Amino acid sequence: MSEGHPGEAGGRSFERVAGELRERMASGRYPLNSLLPPQCEDLEAAKLVPSVEVRIRHTPLTPTFKLYVINGVEVLHGPYQVVERELALDSGEQVRALDVLGLGATLTHHVQDGDPDSAGSVFVSTMRNWYDSVWNMLSEAR
Repeated sequence: MSEGHPGEAGGRSFERVAGELRERMASGRYPLNSLLPPQCEDLEAAKLVPSVEVRIRHTPLTPTFKLYVINGVEVLHGPYQVVERELALDSGEQVRALDVLGLGATLTHHVQDGDPDSAGSVFVSTMRNWYDSVWNMLSEAR
């Protein structure tokens, strides 16, 4: 697992599996790319939020945690668990692979309050700065 994940379990053909999965995400065939924008737009149409803007960018990082920044002052954060599972490649081939389990990841809630030195404020500020640095320095629009 020293090469990263996702990749084929047992160290076999890591680049083949990882390369195909990266291409799937970059080409827009990754489910989140097509599901998230209309769901967010539905919130605006139902007048549940005043406005919505969805921008999806891709980075060369292997995901290690889930992060939601809400209105710039709240954060939901949870680490991914590395699991071994079956993945279907675009060729139809099934491979046993190391991947991250995002569904069901336990999320912790952090709030930026009036005290800039409180644990919540420091955590929210740190995660926003990390997110902004990855968005601005490493990510690409696709």
